[in-house]
Amino acid sequence: MLYSKDSVFVVFPDCIQSSQKEELWVDLVGSRLEIVHNGNPMTIDLDALAPCSSTQVVTGRAGDMVLYNYRELLMIYGLKPLEFLQVFRLHGWVQVDKTHRGVFVKIFCPQEQQDPRSSRTDWSRVQHVGPGELHPVDRKNSWAFTLEDYQITGRVLHVTGTLWKSPLWQDEILYFNHGGQAIPLQEGENSFNLLYVPGEDAYMGTKYSRYPGRRIKLTEGKK
Repeated sequence: MLYSKDSVFVVFPDCIQSSQKEELWVDLVGSRLEIVHNGNPMTIDLDALAPCSSTQVVTGRAGDMVLYNYRELLMIYGLKPLEFLQVFRLHGWVQVDKTHRGVFVKIFCPQEQQDPRSSRTDWSRVQHVGPGELHPVDRKNSWAFTLEDYQITGRVLHVTGTLWKSPLWQDEILYFNHGGQAIPLQEGENSFNLLYVPGEDAYMGTKYSRYPGRRIKLTEGKK
């Protein structure tokens, strides 16, 4: 078991293409994820991360860095993860999503590496998937809100939908966010009303989230 019962670690072999030689070392030592990229050491203490946070290790013009506010940056710039990396010309090596129950860690190996180099952790024992399986793996270890219907009647927005949560997300409260309103969702069927704010879409996630990857576009006069 790595870190906690509900924690999930996934390795993406031979994944990051680069014009220069890259080498990635990753070890899990207690609660510390010790990362070395091209000789530059970084440490993420999983115990120090807040629940519902997202952390990303990247390389760009400024060198290697740990973005502890990764999801917030995506919201500020209105970008999805791959778009963010492409726009800012970054390589993403390790992503950590934290909940109260544990972590979901994705390790993206440079080309010609099947596993991250390590001295203490046998990464060959964890799940390995190809880049094309990123989205299915994300969905399996996250949560999903399926919108069944919405109706806009005057100033009222009526919503019905179903929430599913993976074991890792069972203890987290997720919200339907719209125009400064945050409606807590229960697992299973949901039906509720809120004020409709013209020009505002809806966003699923943590309270007041505006993450574009969880946006529902709302259009008056049609579903």
